[in-house]
Amino acid sequence: AKKKTKNLSALAKINYNTLTGTQFSSSLTEPGMRSPSIKSEPKFNSVVLSDKMKAEILKIDDTRTIATGDTGYRSILATHGATEGVYYYEIKVLPPALPMPYPYVRPHLRVGFATPSCDLDLGVGSDPFGYAFRDKDGTLFNNAEGTSYGASWKEGDIIGCMINLKPSLPEQLKRKKTVQEAGTEEFRTLSISLGSEITFYKNGENLGSAFQNIYEGVYHPAVGLYMHAKCKFNFGPEFSISPKVPNDTKYKPFSILFEEQDPVFTDKSID
Repeated sequence: AKKKTKNLSALAKINYNTLTGTQFSSSLTEPGMRSPSIKSEPKFNSVVLSDKMKAEILKIDDTRTIATGDTGYRSILATHGATEGVYYYEIKVLPPALPMPYPYVRPHLRVGFATPSCDLDLGVGSDPFGYAFRDKDGTLFNNAEGTSYGASWKEGDIIGCMINLKPSLPEQLKRKKTVQEAGTEEFRTLSISLGSEITFYKNGENLGSAFQNIYEGVYHPAVGLYMHAKCKFNFGPEFSISPKVPNDTKYKPFSILFEEQDPVFTDKSID
């Protein structure tokens, strides 16, 4: 089959109506991407897990903060995404929803960030539109490529996720990259967010830079769940464990994306 190149460098702005119950800021999105069904989202007065940007088989609780897996990897995104700035959220790894179905098939998680273009029927990081940190052996994933990163993590651990997104450059100054989407014949030309970075934390400890110069997009908190894995999201503003960030790092909780005010959070534990 002839390989086709899809140019997704042109970015469009979408104005989401706050009356729908899901408030988004103006968002960068690639033409042809799967857009969230905003009007059918139930009303919540906070950032929560999306009932629409999720694989059908996944389960979410009434508070829309706990996600539960079922069989193979499936993914879910939060209702709000960021395009610029430094944002943070955390998850707590909960006991599996059901006993392990097979002795050697254990539940697993991939936590991180993804745009609405990601394939929700795969784990986060299985295509170019998601970046993930896996519990098993601490591997990083983007476009199905795994990279060694940090220690493994397990039930009871708190995993923090921080993303630093830079302002979008004028079109003539953008750096672009053509990538083949894993497992397909599709090629996509994506713009790079120069200076952007994703960092993960394990029980407050900074594990170091995980991804740099990621592709531009609207990045939502996201998780991929395997088998009966289960986790609880905390979008802030208060966190179970404050991340140990450098003194000059200022970040905002993802919860602030729902609010009109714009306070800045810094780590008070570091002098």
